[in-house]
Amino acid sequence: IPKAPPTICEVILNISSPATFRKYLKSGLPHIEVGKSKRIDIHDIDTFMKNHTYVKGKKVVLEDEANES
Repeated sequence: IPKAPPTICEVILNISSPATFRKYLKSGLPHIEVGKSKRIDIHDIDTFMKNHTYVKGKKVVLEDEANES
């Protein structure tokens, strides 16, 4: 049986678990629901990942965020 091609979540978000995907949605990943499918803008993914970046348990403060303070 041939393996199915990777989904966009597996490629861009580097996840393959539907549970992890649902966790990202609950954590605030913006999305549009069309029927049973979910659509996510690539720019929203970039912003979400940047806003949830930690190094050794400390949140990474981006230049844009530092300038807003």
